[in-house]
Amino acid sequence: FNMRLTQDDVDAERFQVLGYDPPRRNDVPENSLFVQLQSVGTRALLCADENKGEVFLLQEGDAQSKDQNGSYLFNEAWELVPDEDLSDDILSQLTSKLVDPNMR
Repeated sequence: FNMRLTQDDVDAERFQVLGYDPPRRNDVPENSLFVQLQSVGTRALLCADENKGEVFLLQEGDAQSKDQNGSYLFNEAWELVPDEDLSDDILSQLTSKLVDPNMR
């Protein structure tokens, strides 16, 4: 998919925010949320190639592509880190609004 900036709402891509299980690593900031951004019209995922500093809309199978070493080529999850500490109540309210990715 080719992406470009537009000021026209008709041409703008719309995304659905899907919940995503946090990665198993030690440096995950407290109160951060992980999400996937799925295109409403195509169900493609907004993915990043962090090595090239580029973003792409990829179908789920393409988003899972790996290089010859078995490392994923694209990051399909986005980490949301609040600017301030959130109470458990607010964090719970935010996560309850995420779409369960198993319900896609």
